[in-house]
Amino acid sequence: MSAINTEVSDGVATLTLDRPPVNAVRFEDMTEMLEAFRSVQDRDDVRAVVFTGAGDRAFVAGTDLQELASLTAETAAESVMIVQDLVNLIYSFPVPVISAVNGPALGSGVAIACASDIRIASTKASFILPEVNIGVMGGSAHVARFLPQGRARWMMYTGEPVSCEEAYRFGMVDKVVEPADLMAEARELALKIASKYPPAIRLAKAGLNGSEWLDLQAGYAYECELTVELRRDPGSAEVSRAFLEARTKR
Repeated sequence: MSAINTEVSDGVATLTLDRPPVNAVRFEDMTEMLEAFRSVQDRDDVRAVVFTGAGDRAFVAGTDLQELASLTAETAAESVMIVQDLVNLIYSFPVPVISAVNGPALGSGVAIACASDIRIASTKASFILPEVNIGVMGGSAHVARFLPQGRARWMMYTGEPVSCEEAYRFGMVDKVVEPADLMAEARELALKIASKYPPAIRLAKAGLNGSEWLDLQAGYAYECELTVELRRDPGSAEVSRAFLEARTKR
């Protein structure tokens, strides 16, 4: 049975990790998650993605501790590369990815959430990098995009959690909602994104991702190139005309 359930409707793909009891993942599950994202990557009917965990005990409880503890120097590189490939795919995914964080996110779960475009968290959510507790090293690159250096280091050196409230204050989480409202909030946002002109959304994401690693002037120059590229698309002009006509009729 697959650890990932995929549903597509109204332009939104919902990917749900379902590995009871706490959504702890083996490396083979990571491969399934990677394939699930790839399966919707090039679909014209997918304009936004929601990723979440089944149940209410955890979002992604990280890598199965027995697998993690049994890593050797020989097996670590291949296993870690699977996680890296998944996180990189989510970050560079052609359409926005929303993580609906329904409970604690541990280890690779933190990386998945932070690689997403937007994070909506349940009040039950927290973010933990526990790898230090079993003598291995976790990944902090995406966490460090949101948290101050000192807080990220505290988190990684101690294995102590960051609450959803603290994550929200730092901008690591974009909205905190009650557990019963989480999926409705995530889907509402995904539907709003899916209703926009797809090439504009795709290029907006490309611009944000690309300019994140450039200096200010280079970032503006890159976004200018994408703006020109979009205006070469006849559909972009059609959307502009329709918007202006609708505004005139008000």
